[in-house]
Amino acid sequence: MMRKLLLLFFVLTFFTCSNQSTPKGVLPKEKMVPLLVDMHLAEPLYAKRFVLGLPDSSAMQDLYLSFLKKHKVSKKEFESSVFYYGKHPDQYKEIYDEVLERLNKMEIKIKQERPAIKK
Repeated sequence: MMRKLLLLFFVLTFFTCSNQSTPKGVLPKEKMVPLLVDMHLAEPLYAKRFVLGLPDSSAMQDLYLSFLKKHKVSKKEFESSVFYYGKHPDQYKEIYDEVLERLNKMEIKIKQERPAIKK
């Protein structure tokens, strides 16, 4: 009887854990991808910070925090998510594959709309 209960416990635990795509407090792929896309789009802005008149010390942090606010994500959630996905590189690779795909589609669209702009 005890073996059956123990077996049932392990089976339920296995299926419960496998149904959760990410732990509590970690952003799922569906939220991470658009957030990272926005953050990567901000990097050229940071590179042009002197032209834009942005202060050097906090410009990038301010940009990142604005994207967290836009996506309704706390700094703690984002940091926990980066830490989690850093320990799960296969999942992180899936996320970044989609981020790169979206950025590439944006670049293609811009080049089609404005063929005079060259990289």
